[in-house]
Amino acid sequence: VRPDWVKDNTTNVNGKRVNKETVAKQYLQIKNTVAKLNEAERQDKENIEELRQKLNREYDSFNREYSYFNRNAKLRFLTDTDLEYHTVFALEVVDKKTTFDDNGRKQEDITISKADIFKQRIIYPVTEPTKADNITDALNISLSYRGILDLDYIAGLTGLPKDKIQDELIENDLAYLNPVSGLLEDNEEYLSGYVRTKYNLAVEAAKQHPEFERNV
Repeated sequence: VRPDWVKDNTTNVNGKRVNKETVAKQYLQIKNTVAKLNEAERQDKENIEELRQKLNREYDSFNREYSYFNRNAKLRFLTDTDLEYHTVFALEVVDKKTTFDDNGRKQEDITISKADIFKQRIIYPVTEPTKADNITDALNISLSYRGILDLDYIAGLTGLPKDKIQDELIENDLAYLNPVSGLLEDNEEYLSGYVRTKYNLAVEAAKQHPEFERNV
């Protein structure tokens, strides 16, 4: 589907008529380079700086020809047809300062500069932690990276025995023993779902096993 602006295929930028399709192609090239650079940083690839240099060259060339992306009415046709335009427009930092002249009239001073991505890394790969300072932190890591309370995993993160971990989690109401399965569950999991049924089961279990009294 060709966008509506193709019917009027030129626009006036920097005092000269330019072809909108030519502008759009350069815009999409920059957008593609941004995507590749972000992915390279996310995966910690070796060509990060090569892509950053490429982005600088493409952006500087575009800026010389057509000025800035932001606050440029002549480039509005790009935002009207690209729902992801913010990925390119975010390459610029718009700084707006409000001042008043001697007559009290409001004035806006606007400066536009290149964002940090042009000179430094902004994305780092997510690295799974290998240790935790305490049991609470280890529990949060387990829930984030394993999706469950994994005692073996927490023991590996803290270097503590599993029985000590279990006792501390229960003592601090961070986890509960399920009286039916006998498994340790984090408090969010245990205190959700059929709470009334779990309560009744805990009451019955506590009559013979006092350790379940904390569940009541």
